[in-house]
Amino acid sequence: MVCIASTPVAGNPLPVNVAAVWGGFLYEGLLAPARDQERVTLILDSWGCGCLELVMAVCEYLPGLWLQIADVWNRHDLDFPGVFEYEVVSAFGAWLGGWLLENNGRLPTFDQAAEAIARLINRFLHQELREFWRGPLCLEAEIGVAH
Repeated sequence: MVCIASTPVAGNPLPVNVAAVWGGFLYEGLLAPARDQERVTLILDSWGCGCLELVMAVCEYLPGLWLQIADVWNRHDLDFPGVFEYEVVSAFGAWLGGWLLENNGRLPTFDQAAEAIARLINRFLHQELREFWRGPLCLEAEIGVAH
């Protein structure tokens, strides 16, 4: 993906195979969850630059996501408590869609996106303990996903 190569990451770059999978899950969260076309149409209309351009633009956040999880990801002795792609990457795509709708088609800054990613990763890595103490988690309340 060209959009991945355009954001240099020193030391431990985002693996191409991970980038490809994450790009699919990011798209899923951003545009695929709508049972009807209303949300997709609203997101694309607010963005105003086309679907391909939106996917390329949101893929620019993937190296930042990788930076936050790479050390944990590369530990072979760690079992994740769920499926990272569904619970973090796709959820981040949903958050981005909500952000676009709430901010007149403007994407968040990298710092704003990094904060959302950090909340999603924290929620994901600590979900078993949190579910024990609080009951089922509400993604929308945790990270501010708009419908």
